[in-house]
Amino acid sequence: MKKKPVKEMVSEQVYKTLKEGNVKLVYDYNAEAKKNKYSKRLHLKLFEGYDLLENFIVARPYIQKKYKIDLGLFEILLFLHGKKFFNQKDYAEMPKQFKYRSIKNLLNTGYVGIVQNGENLAKHVYRLNTPGTIIIKEFYEVLSGEKKFLEDYNNPLARKKTRTAFDKKKMDLILKINQAPAPEKKKALYR
Repeated sequence: MKKKPVKEMVSEQVYKTLKEGNVKLVYDYNAEAKKNKYSKRLHLKLFEGYDLLENFIVARPYIQKKYKIDLGLFEILLFLHGKKFFNQKDYAEMPKQFKYRSIKNLLNTGYVGIVQNGENLAKHVYRLNTPGTIIIKEFYEVLSGEKKFLEDYNNPLARKKTRTAFDKKKMDLILKINQAPAPEKKKALYR
């Protein structure tokens, strides 16, 4: 079976942009790996940059508690942030909790607004409002290490009155993460 030319694997605009940046797209022809049978030694490799979600275990609850949003709403904001602009049909494609099944309910949270009015809710164009965008951007900044977690009473995981045993463990991990330098490779992934 003949492979498609690399130029046809991406859009014309993407190809042009990559070419202007002196980035060359090539297939990975690793004939040596195809000849060899499987072995642990051959397949245990370290790929830099794939640890970008390692702090997810503390970043997600930190953001959720800081902004007092539930997991369902947080997932919706993450999904819609990538879309930039969306309509009711785009919103309907996404699996969500029952309380967010209607776009009206999402509008009532204040994290989403109408950009362009249509004849009805189905024809409006929506996007995340500033508060929704701030939540997602801060999540990415904390996840990439660009922004340090708060260590004082303003950190919802540090509050003694509401802290659970899991929060205490997460706070210990936050202290360790804050002491480590932010890797440049992770920062670039979220831009």
